[in-house]
Amino acid sequence: MFNNSYIVQELTNYYNNTINKYLLIWGKYYSTQQIYVNIDLEYYYIRQKEMELILVRKELQRRGFLNYKPGDKLMIALSFGKFNQKSINKFTKIRRTFNAFGEFIEYVNGSCIFK
Repeated sequence: MFNNSYIVQELTNYYNNTINKYLLIWGKYYSTQQIYVNIDLEYYYIRQKEMELILVRKELQRRGFLNYKPGDKLMIALSFGKFNQKSINKFTKIRRTFNAFGEFIEYVNGSCIFK
């Protein structure tokens, strides 16, 4: 796609030095390079994102998710990851069909393990 390494370098430089609206710390926006060179900002940003994940997990628990116990029976949607490339694009949205029953075993990194 990019035959000239200079173009790739310029794109990388542009990305690293452009203010990013997602890098909001203490009410100020930063670029990727500014975060990279200031270890305190990087650590603060990481802690901020970890806190957001904790809040999402607590909200899921409050709404009844993540409360399964070993042995609970649930309907699950099995996907074996095989697509017919001619008829379906892998980026096409497909409605999940809950087509099997499973027994909950445990949580691993936020995902359910079923038998």
